[in-house]
Amino acid sequence: MDLYVQESVKNFDQRIGASAPAGPFTMKVQVDSRVWNRLRTGGGSIQTDWSLPGGHYLIGGFDFIVDQLDDKERATSSISGLPVPPPPIRRLNEDDALQSQLALFLRDEWAMTSDWTLDLGVRQTWVYSRLDETTRGYPEETRRDDAAVFSATLLNRSFENLTLRLGFGQGYRFPSLLELYTGARHSDNGSDVLPNADLEAEQTNSFELGGRYENGRLSVDSALFFSDARDYITIPRVNPTTYQYANVDESQAFGWEWQIAYLINPRDALRLTPYAQGLFLRRCYENRVLRTYESGFPDWSGRVGLRADSDDKRPFSWGLDLYARMATEADSLSLITGDMERYAGWTTYNVEMSCRWLPQPEKPRQLVRLAVGVENISDKAFNYAREWLYAPGRNYFIRLAMSF
Repeated sequence: MDLYVQESVKNFDQRIGASAPAGPFTMKVQVDSRVWNRLRTGGGSIQTDWSLPGGHYLIGGFDFIVDQLDDKERATSSISGLPVPPPPIRRLNEDDALQSQLALFLRDEWAMTSDWTLDLGVRQTWVYSRLDETTRGYPEETRRDDAAVFSATLLNRSFENLTLRLGFGQGYRFPSLLELYTGARHSDNGSDVLPNADLEAEQTNSFELGGRYENGRLSVDSALFFSDARDYITIPRVNPTTYQYANVDESQAFGWEWQIAYLINPRDALRLTPYAQGLFLRRCYENRVLRTYESGFPDWSGRVGLRADSDDKRPFSWGLDLYARMATEADSLSLITGDMERYAGWTTYNVEMSCRWLPQPEKPRQLVRLAVGVENISDKAFNYAREWLYAPGRNYFIRLAMSF
């Protein structure tokens, strides 16, 4: 059983100014905006595991999540530098919305023989979404939706150190409160992302063929995949300064995902592991008038690094991870305007240091984990593909976790 509550509060103040000649004068335009929102979330899950006769391992339970959003935005646009400047334009937006999801799930891992295993799963989800109050012009509304999804994976372990898998899975995603009602009317480049209260839920069928090899030193996992989505949710550009969440009638994706790691010295106190992981992805969008592979996803993305770890059987252990993340350039064709947008490729360099401490070795459940790191060490300015905000520059993080 897992129950939790959390609250996320955002304050965002922004001032944008620009100048332009207006005859003998210089017109100055300034926009001051302030965004405040609070998202309160409560959720949990209950799961039961059963070992049944005939080689069946059954998992069943339910989970739920409730989001409550309060959002306020104030913006003032003013013009100066003219003999008779126009009065300032003020905009006020306020939203109050709630969304809840409840799901029941069941999974059966069936060991048919010593070499063959069949995993079957089903999940039923119910969604309730409500817009209680808004000043954006949307009517107050209540929406309900539900869907059942199914998955099946066949595993084969006939070969030493190798597991082969063939899988089919369905996906379901109801649009979030951000996508439906609030959007993001603030960014570092002056672009807005508008909400869309008419969004439909996204549904996907996916297929995978893959395998995993492990021999104590070398670990390799590789898979080919294909997915077919209906009402895929994306953010096309609707004019030079504005995006809006929208459904794509059909979207297909195929690609190759892989990862490899090699443990150089498994018996030493200090273990070194070079590793790499990558993704090749091609996704197309299709509506009634257009089909394109210029969907804003990079063809190649991945991570390569070197990990160093001490012996984790001792009460205190540590680790160091030096890695680079990268992606190739990507083109995005708007299905609404037909405009092309290009995202440049990028590479960032990062480091993370961590330690693990058992205060009382005789009580292994009492554990302290600490990690600190630096991301984007070179302070590179770039956009993730399909993102309207710049990615963070050089930034620092610290994580502390305790279990008992």
